[in-house]
Amino acid sequence: MQSTGADILRLACVRLMDAGVKICAPVHDAILMEAPLDRLDAQVELARQLMEQACRDVLGGRSCRVDADLIKSPDRYMDTKRGLEMWNTVMRSVDLGEFGVEI
Repeated sequence: MQSTGADILRLACVRLMDAGVKICAPVHDAILMEAPLDRLDAQVELARQLMEQACRDVLGGRSCRVDADLIKSPDRYMDTKRGLEMWNTVMRSVDLGEFGVEI
């Protein structure tokens, strides 16, 4: 099942890139994408359609549900509580100048 999911994700990424959607990264079974606010809704709908079609193509016509979570600046994507803990650790380290950079 995981390899089938990976095939769907790969095909969706290729189609999204071909359609001009800016992909930041695949994340597990999702795609993190970026779009200008004035085109966000249209880009999300396009992504949803292309991802659903990729699913149908790989699964021989069977469909799968595609959800969208929108994150707008200044908010950021955060993957679970563990991700938040790591983010806070990194931000404290940067703030302390441990990397030779201060923010």
